[in-house]
Amino acid sequence: MAYGYVVSKCNDDPNLLIAASTSTTTRLAQNKFPGMDKDMVKWVGVLGADYGVLAVAKDSPFRNLNDLMTALKTAPSKVAIAGGSTVGGWDHFRG
Repeated sequence: MAYGYVVSKCNDDPNLLIAASTSTTTRLAQNKFPGMDKDMVKWVGVLGADYGVLAVAKDSPFRNLNDLMTALKTAPSKVAIAGGSTVGGWDHFRG
């Protein structure tokens, strides 16, 4: 993980600036970096916005989120869901 590398190998470099996605902060909140926490680096700022998207084909029977939730509650094994990785960030598939 880049966070672990920076904290353990590069933390003494005063000129180092790293950009991280929200997956890093999410994983920090979930204690996914053993022995490390958010206070081990200096946070400079936050820029951007995160959002979640569910996309369906044009001919999908789902026209809104309620349609999808009803189908998932009624027959979850009949609803196929696919996405990217599941590492935990908002920029990845929310599973």
